[in-house]
Amino acid sequence: MQNSIEQQIIKINGITCAACERKIEKAIKNLDGILSADVDYASATADVSYFSPKVDLNDIYDAIRNAGYEVIFDDTYEKESSHMTTLFIGIILAGLYIIINNTVGFNFFPQVTSSMGFGMLFIAGLFTSVHCIAMCGGISLSQCAGCGGCESKNIYLRLKPNYLYNLGRVTSYTFLGGLAGALGSVFSVSLKGKAFISLAAGLFMIVMGINMLGINSVLRKIMPRPPKALTDKIDSTKNHKGSFIVGLLNGFMPCGPLQAMQLYALGTGSFLTGAVSMLIFGLGTVPLMFAFGAFSSLISSKFTKQMMKVSAMLVIILGVVMGRRGLSLAGINIAETLLSPLGINFEQNDSSKNAVIKDGYQTVTTNLESGKYQPITVYADVPLKWTITADKENLNGCNNEIIIPEFNKQQKLVQGENIIEFTPTKTGTITYTCWMGMISNTITVK
Repeated sequence: MQNSIEQQIIKINGITCAACERKIEKAIKNLDGILSADVDYASATADVSYFSPKVDLNDIYDAIRNAGYEVIFDDTYEKESSHMTTLFIGIILAGLYIIINNTVGFNFFPQVTSSMGFGMLFIAGLFTSVHCIAMCGGISLSQCAGCGGCESKNIYLRLKPNYLYNLGRVTSYTFLGGLAGALGSVFSVSLKGKAFISLAAGLFMIVMGINMLGINSVLRKIMPRPPKALTDKIDSTKNHKGSFIVGLLNGFMPCGPLQAMQLYALGTGSFLTGAVSMLIFGLGTVPLMFAFGAFSSLISSKFTKQMMKVSAMLVIILGVVMGRRGLSLAGINIAETLLSPLGINFEQNDSSKNAVIKDGYQTVTTNLESGKYQPITVYADVPLKWTITADKENLNGCNNEIIIPEFNKQQKLVQGENIIEFTPTKTGTITYTCWMGMISNTITVK
């Protein structure tokens, strides 16, 4: 009897998240003769103990394949394939970033300001749901694709996990909005705090995207994740209640637009106003997210895996954008920081506006453009009066607030002339940026 019990460690391709662990374990444990099955996301392996007279390895392999994953037998092929995949994905990501950055840009989400009404918050949610599909699409797929009711002809049963996932997500947004509003009555987030939040969120998103692509097992080990006992408990809940819990946990993910809304809720200084604002914003994200989940519940697992890869690529791109925002808010010019040690100096831009010294002051005037700021050149130890002329057609939700981290200055821009005053004290290059960290340029101090 004892000799009939065998143990096998199986390498698996296609594991992208903790939900894959549970899905594969369930598929294996459904076989007669399986004594235990432990799937590890970090190593992408399944440790299976089984009673060989009742089940053999081929049955286990078939169960894994039927769940939508691939069994790996050749480590050499896996490594070569992984390197080629990494190179190919890197080229695609670089191409997508360049195309988007030079066409629609990454600042096409509406600005969230204290003057926005609830209707505009809903519209902001609609626009933001494009980002949600990239950031949370993989989680949505794990709840809506291949679910327990997906084989049912009853449309309600097939869509029930989708309903509950989005209900949990909006509930979480609402609670966190209320909590942020309550905290806002006590303190506010500094400029450095916003920069740190953006940097941390960007790093998290990049690591998450790489893990979703499955091209680096080391990063999987450092990625924070809920305890397996908790995820097993969630997965075992009846009537798809686990999807609701996953939606609740979704609200705690570091996501750019969600963070902007939480900062908005913080600024309300009220639990009720913060909660209602986040509720309406969350409802705005539901239509597109629900449609995405409904679509995924009706498609094959093979196509679902391809959608996961696209989602992962978008998460990485948005993570890079978020990280760049954090660096800009911290006053760091990433290009200069990386290239200056190599002996590459940044000369004055021909389009730079030069300050003129008169009566103990230096003055410079620039015109605000819709998608960019102008560089300026000023002199050290001379008080500066910088006039920014803003026309109505060029003033928008992204460029209407300038931040100069070096001097901890934030200035709202209005139609007409806007004057910024400070005294540069040392030579060098200072980065200034919009409040979102998406538009930036430099102040050269001579």
